[in-house]
Amino acid sequence: MTALSQEEQSIQRWLKKAPRFNLKGRSFWRCIERTFAATALESGPNFSQPSRYSISEEFSALYLSESQALARLEKTQGEDDYEPLADLCFRFTAKAEVPDLSDQKTQASLLGTLGIDPRDLTVPGIDGYRRTHPIARAAFHSGLLGFLAPSVHPVRGSDPGWRNLVVYSANVVQGLLDRQ
Repeated sequence: MTALSQEEQSIQRWLKKAPRFNLKGRSFWRCIERTFAATALESGPNFSQPSRYSISEEFSALYLSESQALARLEKTQGEDDYEPLADLCFRFTAKAEVPDLSDQKTQASLLGTLGIDPRDLTVPGIDGYRRTHPIARAAFHSGLLGFLAPSVHPVRGSDPGWRNLVVYSANVVQGLLDRQ
């Protein structure tokens, strides 16, 4: 297990107290190449490649979006050069609660308590990882299922659901199994 920095430990304490968002009954989307649709709930290549809320070769995350349009944009980045894609919707049937980093009060607390500017959560590309990786590491090592985060893509007009659900599959499974 990776030792957490002081900053990550502070974030971990903050996450334990952060208001929770109940996922039960909520639907989230994933856009994936049609040939991989059967594995849509796997985290994919982000174990070996860095991404916003996963750390290369340490842990990975599954990214789901609150709307079909956002899931498609997250996958394609606005480009149209992919093989046929599948837009898959998943609905939470059991109670599951996660911190909501897109909530304005939560963001105010993030800034006031930890000095993390909420705008840092939406800096595109690898430059943004400097601020999101400590949050990811703290959340993962807290055993959280994940959290809601604002998308790096600007909201388009009145499009609802412009948030992503970051899920740490290993923590979900760990919650179901007892290590012997």
